[in-house]
Amino acid sequence: MHKKLISVIVPVYNVAPYVKRCLDSIASQSYKNLEVICINDGSTDNSGKILDEYAARFENFKVIHQENKGLSVTRNIGLKEASGYAVSFIDSDDWIASDYYERLMDEMQATDADVVQCGHYQVKGCLTKEISGKRAEFKNFEEVLSNLKKCYVWNKLWKKDFLDKNNLWFEDNVYYEDILFTISTAANVKKWVQIDYAGYFYCYNPSSITQDPKKEAKRSQNRWIVNSKSMAYAKEKGIKNTEVLVRFLIKHLVDVNELADNEIYSRYKSLFISHRALRKRRIKALVRKVFSFSLKRKRLRIFGKDFWN
Repeated sequence: MHKKLISVIVPVYNVAPYVKRCLDSIASQSYKNLEVICINDGSTDNSGKILDEYAARFENFKVIHQENKGLSVTRNIGLKEASGYAVSFIDSDDWIASDYYERLMDEMQATDADVVQCGHYQVKGCLTKEISGKRAEFKNFEEVLSNLKKCYVWNKLWKKDFLDKNNLWFEDNVYYEDILFTISTAANVKKWVQIDYAGYFYCYNPSSITQDPKKEAKRSQNRWIVNSKSMAYAKEKGIKNTEVLVRFLIKHLVDVNELADNEIYSRYKSLFISHRALRKRRIKALVRKVFSFSLKRKRLRIFGKDFWN
């Protein structure tokens, strides 16, 4: 089978202690037809120098240096530079198994999938936990969101012309951009394949942006923004079964502590009920059940299931 080009996009920001491990794992892939686009997003440590060293060693490595613009803009710059049949996003403090691209591309070519995802390993110190699922194919918005547990973009291979055709980009200047990107992708997908294989190693890094408590206020605000944008996008795309989107958004983005605030509670309830597909009485009753939660136990009960905060 012809080895089609994969564009590997690696945003880099102040990860000097980790980035060599990441780049080594890409350079040692059994699948060789790769273009590796490393984007130094205004790092103030030694990361930029390390990237230049790898670009000098490997002819398929390309480095872009820029002022700090944030993760979404950086990923979009990588997408604009990408010329591959498929694209992959790798976080620069993570790494991948040597057969990672071989396995994902074989599946993409065999099934003509728009997206292929695999399981991953969650690495925290000396502890490693495998998180993966059985092989499955999803062919529409409802199937993807009903089965997708996480919205990571890094454990997936994305067909480039599918992204281009549907004008799919990362939203600038928001947290939870992975969730918004995933929902937008799911709304357009014809085939999304999950394989029974774990090849991505996600490294829990306490210094990463997602672990910065100073960002919590903006993250809280952005939860509302992403919820609203997701509902609006579903309406624009004519999604009929909005119930599955409501379930998905609440599970991923509604914080139990926020719901203690009556005003925020009302905003969320209004958002979900006012949507055109939620005006039927049975859906309203369903949404009322969604917001059954126990603050003392810090538990949000969604459709009869507990989701701990």
